[in-house]
Amino acid sequence: MNVFRIVFVCFTIFIIGSLKVTTVDASEHVDIEGYTDISHSDISVSFDNLNDPNKLKWAPFDKSNLLKEQDGTFWIHIPITHLDIQHQDQLRLLVYPSPSYFEVYQSNKLIHHVEDVNEKDPITKVSRWHIVTLTDASEDVYIRMKGSIPEHYIAGTESQIIGYLLKTDMIDLISIIGFFVIGLLTLLLYLYNPKFRILIYYAFFIIIHFSVWPLFTYTHTSQLFFQISKTTQFYITVTGQVLSIALLLLLLREIIEERYRTLVKSFIFGYLAVGFIGIIVTYFYNQFVNVLFPTLSIFILINIILALFVSICSLKRQKNIELIIFLSGLIVFILLEISLNLSVTGELTKLVHFIKMIRPFSIVLPGAFIIINRYREADRQVKEYADNLQQLSKKLEEHNIHLEQRVAERTGELKEANRQLEESIQERMAAAVEISALEERNRIAQEIHDIVGHTLTTTIVQIEAGKRLIIKKPEQAIERMETSQKLIRKGLDEIRISVRLLKESEWNYDLQQALQHTIEESKNYAGVQINSSIKRLPSLSMIQKNVIYMALKEGITNGIKHGGARRFYFSLERENGMMTFQLKNNGTSYEQQDFGFGLATMQKRVESLQGKVQILHDNEWNFILDIRFPIVEG
Repeated sequence: MNVFRIVFVCFTIFIIGSLKVTTVDASEHVDIEGYTDISHSDISVSFDNLNDPNKLKWAPFDKSNLLKEQDGTFWIHIPITHLDIQHQDQLRLLVYPSPSYFEVYQSNKLIHHVEDVNEKDPITKVSRWHIVTLTDASEDVYIRMKGSIPEHYIAGTESQIIGYLLKTDMIDLISIIGFFVIGLLTLLLYLYNPKFRILIYYAFFIIIHFSVWPLFTYTHTSQLFFQISKTTQFYITVTGQVLSIALLLLLLREIIEERYRTLVKSFIFGYLAVGFIGIIVTYFYNQFVNVLFPTLSIFILINIILALFVSICSLKRQKNIELIIFLSGLIVFILLEISLNLSVTGELTKLVHFIKMIRPFSIVLPGAFIIINRYREADRQVKEYADNLQQLSKKLEEHNIHLEQRVAERTGELKEANRQLEESIQERMAAAVEISALEERNRIAQEIHDIVGHTLTTTIVQIEAGKRLIIKKPEQAIERMETSQKLIRKGLDEIRISVRLLKESEWNYDLQQALQHTIEESKNYAGVQINSSIKRLPSLSMIQKNVIYMALKEGITNGIKHGGARRFYFSLERENGMMTFQLKNNGTSYEQQDFGFGLATMQKRVESLQGKVQILHDNEWNFILDIRFPIVEG
């Protein structure tokens, strides 16, 4: 998570620095690397409706007069011969925006003709540029046109004109590419942690509103990379506008109070329905576009008012720093949008470039702050959860140590009682009742020891795994901690059950099912591999069942805890009147002469059934616990 955060912040700083360094106003340069930006003062205009340019009356270029005659046909005279144009060979002329109808003449000959058959279609009124190949660089150019008035006339070779377009769009292209990468990084963060839905809304909002939509709306170079029709460009632009507002509202929905989310969701669906229905109607009836844009503008205004309203209501109920940051960014974004439109109308080129540069960050930076804040909070909760579980595990381990001490004390008492009973037959009869009670307590204590030992072993494995995952994959770490918590609670429940199970009738359980449950539990929680072969079992007494069940638990626990085993094989079958129990593992070999506490207690249990416990090994298995006792059906 920290790596993604560092990359995200560093890339944002890089984009800001790049935009400041590459800020270029192409309109201030008459000549850029061989290009010639033909000034309006060098151009003449004529409104005479004649076919011969030599017979026309020319006047200086006046945009206000051209706007009055925009519905009619007029002529433009470009004095190529009087301009200092480099690279006369293969000369091209860039006209932007391209009129719906124009004819280009040189030497009284028609050299280029463009006519848009759908010029009255409002959908096709999209600004495009056009490159005209001039036949003779020594002859003036006359253009007869109708429709939109071109603002720019650029003369040069084809490669120079393309370079001019790229330089003109430099700020926009860097912004588009930069925010597209930021959107992809955010999308990767969502794939890394799908629980944060705000990430996917944030990613698609950045990609659509600050990359796709600007690319097809106001960049000149999009014509170089994407050969699409004006109609397609129109629908991409409108669809991007509809989706951008919807995604912005979805972002807001993730941070406002729960009670307002249904209301915002309803407005989102309503806006999307109006937008896409309007697009579909426009597809079949083009003139509906004159209704579509005012309608969308009204709904956008309503949604903005709604966003401000629910944000203020949420802030009144709870001071949410995320909402304050997002609301501040939204207000700045709205003010910048209004300023941008006013600057475009007033032809304030520098201000337009500056607003385009800073406008995206009014939404991007608050969104980045919210995402980082969410991740920091999640990280804090995971660490706090892990600390609580470690404390709980420590207490349980202390309880287990104390229990082992008590078991050892009881065992010592039992040995002392046996020694005293051996000294005197008479005393033995008197102490028979006390011995029986001590044995029962010792059996219960050992069962509790086996249960706690098995639970602790699997719990420690889960906690260790959670420690390793807590930084890189906090969600999996939480799952590990929750599993540890379940194991600890289950161990406590089994301790209580063991204390209650004093009567033989209460131990009349399904042994085979209990063994399979222990095996599956160890595989799932301790991360070990256990293969088993349990044949059909005869009818067994309570004591026989108890010996087999506890031996399996103690054997798995000892194998993991003391032998470091990761692979087990368990078999249980009836063979020649004997019950044969074998638990094999690939841990370290057992080299001690005397059994430890657990194995010693297990041996006494088996010997009480006239059985035998052996520790073996072979070429494949380093440790084999072998238990055999004659069958006495209960």
